[in-house]
Amino acid sequence: MIETERLTLVPCELAHLDAARNSFAELGRLLDVAVAEGFPVFPESFQYWRDLLAADPSASGWCNWLFVHRHDCTLIGDGGFKGPPSNDGSVEIGYALASAYRGQGLATEAARALTAWAFTHPEVTTVRAETLVDGYASMRVLAKVGMTRTGTRYDPEDGPLVLWGLQV
Repeated sequence: MIETERLTLVPCELAHLDAARNSFAELGRLLDVAVAEGFPVFPESFQYWRDLLAADPSASGWCNWLFVHRHDCTLIGDGGFKGPPSNDGSVEIGYALASAYRGQGLATEAARALTAWAFTHPEVTTVRAETLVDGYASMRVLAKVGMTRTGTRYDPEDGPLVLWGLQV
């Protein structure tokens, strides 16, 4: 787990993902927390994380983390990495919060903590991210974490994306 000023970040384990497969209320019961309305933002991602961890248990920590608001004892978001470090030493970060918890600096707090955690692993040299070209809130989060724009790319599903990175 990672503790920040206002959050506890819990790395997903198969038990969490199996509970989420049944219902997000069951996941909340497993964590002994309430579940924010609108959590998760991307429910379809939980099956991806479950498949990844089932195939490679060593990927724990390099996939999804659950964001629990400590004061509210509420599961408010999730994020993490899109898998273990690549051969070039990079990991890609992502995050999402339930709408009632946006605009309070919580995404920045979580992204900073996850980035710092990644850099404690000597094989990680770069933390990357992608945002939609109109994803201004996410761009502000990444800039506050210390990332800079590194380019653009076109995704067939999402359209044009802005690429970001931070090197150790």
